Amino acid sequence: NHGEKTHSFIIPPVEACVLTLTLIMQDNTIHIHELNPHTFLSGVQYECKVLKADQRPGIRNAEQLIAFSQLINGTYKGEKTLADFGERINGEMVYRLLNDIELTKEECESLEPIGHHMNIPFLDTFDGGGHTITNLNFKAYNSYGGLFGKIDESAIIRNLNIDYGFGPQKIGDHKSGGIGLIAGRNYGTISNCHITNSTISNEECLYTGGIAGYNNGEIINCSVKNTTIGSSNEEGSSGTIAGYLYKREIINCYSSNNIVSGESTYKGGICGFAQNGTITNCYVYANENVNGQFIGYAYSTILTKCYYDISKSTLALIKTSKSCTTNSNYIYKTNFMATSDSIPVYQLLNQWIENNTTYLQWK
Repeated sequence: NHGEKTHSFIIPPVEACVLTLTLIMQDNTIHIHELNPHTFLSGVQYECKVLKADQRPGIRNAEQLIAFSQLINGTYKGEKTLADFGERINGEMVYRLLNDIELTKEECESLEPIGHHMNIPFLDTFDGGGHTITNLNFKAYNSYGGLFGKIDESAIIRNLNIDYGFGPQKIGDHKSGGIGLIAGRNYGTISNCHITNSTISNEECLYTGGIAGYNNGEIINCSVKNTTIGSSNEEGSSGTIAGYLYKREIINCYSSNNIVSGESTYKGGICGFAQNGTITNCYVYANENVNGQFIGYAYSTILTKCYYDISKSTLALIKTSKSCTTNSNYIYKTNFMATSDSIPVYQLLNQWIENNTTYLQWK
């Protein structure tokens, strides 16, 4: 039927079975599809539609990324639907980026922060597939700025790279909120996302970060390199990973060769201001103009199992701290990939997480 074929096979009843289908086509091309873990019951027939890569729903170009942002925000006027960009997998709505996208200035004018308002957050999963968005020049809506405005507790942003991103100089009349390349405000999970060669500069915002401005969620396996982050708001906080960390975690992240600029009072190599949060298994290298290797100001926060290069900076781990716990933090020398004992930093990090597959094994 229009090139579609039906293949049938028998599976014994089994719990949490992972299936890998390898299809060899008539033109000798090979398509491999892995299905998510599933429990198969006796006497039940299951159906699964397998699509070629070019048939999968997802975002392929700048025009579709713009449409997706507007669909999430309820401002879209065209013929696309969210079903064009994602599918429901095990009850979870997953949207995919299928190609690298290089944006023009004109395209950025139409692109909206995805989930651009406190009452319209992003609720689902966005999988970048390891692809890169280049030349992202984002605006801020209602004081939230980034590729995503607000990420809800249920949301996951993963496997996404941003290169040559640029944040807004002005954010309007709202001074609070948050600005970051991935998200203005994060209440969910940001995993395996990486920022390079970017600038986030604003005049008023309180919370400015490379990954997220305001973080009340989890940031895992992320990095920021060769990026300038800063705000002219003297009451604000700026950090290369997050501007403000509240109650949640930054885990297994690194920051290198960044500049924290502007007049913010609190400037940290990982986080500007942290309250009741945890920073674990992170390292920093050669960040400039910070007043704390990892945190500018921290209250009731745990900083543990982190690395910094003493040859690049002798600053305190935390500039100002109250009721904080700092333990098992280490100095390394020479460069950010080796210790004075010639043991790569990533190997030491992996010793702490070898039994936890949630975290990336740095290589």
